[in-house]
Amino acid sequence: GLELLARWNRPDGKHIGPDKFIPIAEEIGLINDLMLQMLEQYCVDARQWPEQLAVAINLSAVQLRDNWLGQKILAMLVKHGVSPHRLAVEITESAIISDEDAAFRTITSLRNQGVSISLDDFGTGYSSLHYLRTFPYDKLKIDRSFVLSLFSSSESEKIVNSVVALANSLGLTVVA
Repeated sequence: GLELLARWNRPDGKHIGPDKFIPIAEEIGLINDLMLQMLEQYCVDARQWPEQLAVAINLSAVQLRDNWLGQKILAMLVKHGVSPHRLAVEITESAIISDEDAAFRTITSLRNQGVSISLDDFGTGYSSLHYLRTFPYDKLKIDRSFVLSLFSSSESEKIVNSVVALANSLGLTVVA
């Protein structure tokens, strides 16, 4: 699969990192418009791709506060005839914390329609087992800091092995 990631390449050749423009888009209320524009481009392009190719998008805490987010995403998929099974939504535990109830409603709504749900960057931030038990995840993505140090740190190796075992026991796919 692939992951939709926002990038800003200015006409003068300079690149603005998402760490700069995503917080601004969130602050001024344009983050959902940006994500939906990216999702629409994916839907247009996906018609030319193999059916089994899925794409993941990240959702932030700000986006999860939108009670209509799930319906907006599903409407975009329906508009372009793209199966919800070809989309994965990735969220971090820190995004859930700001409004757990809203996050649960959005995630459950999307998953009930066939969208795959991934817990992103697991092992950093809050890393509460509560979220693994409470939310209907399909995948668990181990934070890259553990994966990058896997062969140079016995602690990272132990953590990765433990997280993989935990995810397997919960029936989750693991991405590292």
